[in-house]
Amino acid sequence: MKRAAPQLRSAPFNYAKGTTYALKYALTPNSSYEVFSNGDCTNFTSQIAFAGGKKKVWAANPSGYPWYWDKKGVYSRSWTVAFTFAQYWTADGAITLNYNDKASAQKGYGLKEHLLHIGKKILLI
Repeated sequence: MKRAAPQLRSAPFNYAKGTTYALKYALTPNSSYEVFSNGDCTNFTSQIAFAGGKKKVWAANPSGYPWYWDKKGVYSRSWTVAFTFAQYWTADGAITLNYNDKASAQKGYGLKEHLLHIGKKILLI
């Protein structure tokens, strides 16, 4: 049984636009953004969310974090760090689900709904 997409306080996410961005920049990073050599996954996930219609937020939400990228070297912690990214979006109304493996994560939730995997959790935004 497929669950309805969560209702968030922020702008809706356009899966087609997010997917197009992800496919375009997965192997060759967008030069408008910094690339972090110690792990770039949350930065890239934030770029996808932004490309899909999520709006930058300069003031902190109830998580205590804002979510934005202004230019190289000027960005919020929640844009680039997985834990604070999850805290930000959970405070915005996203749902975090636990799972045991990739197959069980995909069961009941189309893969397109999985924007971020943190350990053994999925954040649906």
